[in-house]
Amino acid sequence: VRLRKWALCVLVVAVSVAVSARAQSAATVLRGATVINGGAAPIANAVVVIQGDRITALGGPGTAVPAGANVLDLSGKFIIPGLIDSHVHYEEWMGEMFLNHGVTTALGIGTDFPKVKEESKKAEVRTPRLYDTAGRPVFNNAMSEAEVRKNVRDWLAKKPDFTKMPDYNDTTKAAYSWAADEIH
Repeated sequence: VRLRKWALCVLVVAVSVAVSARAQSAATVLRGATVINGGAAPIANAVVVIQGDRITALGGPGTAVPAGANVLDLSGKFIIPGLIDSHVHYEEWMGEMFLNHGVTTALGIGTDFPKVKEESKKAEVRTPRLYDTAGRPVFNNAMSEAEVRKNVRDWLAKKPDFTKMPDYNDTTKAAYSWAADEIH
């Protein structure tokens, strides 16, 4: 009796693992929508094949559909590329909101959120892909060259994706030159 229970338990676990693996490998197909891809003519009655977190095929009605795929009829709908919000003061609660509005990439201006930014690169995290300025380099016309260079190095150590520089004018010209030299 104990052996039967053990064998049954092993069988249930094996079937669960197999079903889970099949579900994860099964493709999802979006069929019938018009795809706007931003570079070419729209594709009417398109077929989009998604496996895991990747689009593996995109084409017209004749595009091959994998056997066993979950097919969604999107006739009359439109599929567009993910939108990019290029000036965001991002907070962690905003992820789902951005995705629900089609924003798949956000650029955080004056922000520094290294953990959230790294998490955003994972497919299972419900947030747009995030890029940030890691704060901003601090320098002004009252600083010495050594101070400007040190501040820029400290800022670069935070691994910014891009920058929002302090205002440029005649009084900050030298500091800008030192900062640009340090950055490059």
